[in-house]
Amino acid sequence: ALEALARLRSTGSDVEAAADVLRAYVAARFGVRAPYRSTEEVLADPALGATPRERLQAVLATADRAKFASYRVVVPEREARLDDAEAFVRATAEEGTP
Repeated sequence: ALEALARLRSTGSDVEAAADVLRAYVAARFGVRAPYRSTEEVLADPALGATPRERLQAVLATADRAKFASYRVVVPEREARLDDAEAFVRATAEEGTP
């Protein structure tokens, strides 16, 4: 997930792409069907346990606004959401995971 996020950062991809990476990561890491659920359903899933959801929520909510409300994400916000995505992955990665 970190490699995919780094590629997104270097290519200037949008926040929606970062949200897709996070959804795939959450599915693989926690067994949550994140790619097929709404943001609210993902965040409420008990499988996430005590993980810090603030950064995950920031990325998914911004992507939702961009996708469904024609919200335009400016570069500083895009960078902040990529930072959030990377921080969430780092905070929730299992010990020994590359």
